[in-house]
Amino acid sequence: MDAIVIGLAQSVALIPGISRSGAIGAVILQIDTLGNILTESSSMLLPYIIALLSSFIASYLALKWFISVMKKGKLLYFSMYCFVVGPLVILFKYIFP
Repeated sequence: MDAIVIGLAQSVALIPGISRSGAIGAVILQIDTLGNILTESSSMLLPYIIALLSSFIASYLALKWFISVMKKGKLLYFSMYCFVVGPLVILFKYIFP
């Protein structure tokens, strides 16, 4: 039965924006629906909305920037960015665990 549930959770990942590992993690942890979480802790509604909006804006701007880089064909700048930001992210991960 567990295999069927996990398989169904993975099929939900076919919907754009749904992570396969996130869907499986939610099934394994038996996370309730978002509606139940929000009704249990309505004081957390504003932070959830702020997080959603900031994530949307950051994703939109990052995609807009990346598409412009792709159209110009200047992937050298993007590769330099990756070489700088990648180690910084790893460094901050170990400094601020």
